[in-house]
Amino acid sequence: MARFSPILQRPINRSDLSLLTSTTLSADTTGDAVYLGDASVMNLTVETTAISGTPTAVVYIEGSDDAGVTWYTLAIFGKTGANLGSNAAAPTAFDAASQEVHAAIPAAEYVRYRYDITGTTSFTLSIGGSYVS
Repeated sequence: MARFSPILQRPINRSDLSLLTSTTLSADTTGDAVYLGDASVMNLTVETTAISGTPTAVVYIEGSDDAGVTWYTLAIFGKTGANLGSNAAAPTAFDAASQEVHAAIPAAEYVRYRYDITGTTSFTLSIGGSYVS
């Protein structure tokens, strides 16, 4: 149901967003593009639920305003938080199970995740939350 924003002077809608359901990851990967249209902000949670071996991982949330031709970094997630933008230093990498980071970040017309894993074996993690349009 739409709510009216007195600041934006228009109705706003909140929708659920799942970029990655709980999945075991063992190599660097880039996710599929997800269309958000005119969304303005995303409230995301990156959560590690299991680990095997000694890997570390940093998760990038990327945006595109030209149907996926050009991608730019919206935020970088690690166990110590989320940093905004492509010029931000990466936070300390996820390195254990049961690590969870929440952040409100800018949205784009299309979004996707990308993660870099170092070390050996795998992580199980998920990326989801909601967006506002």
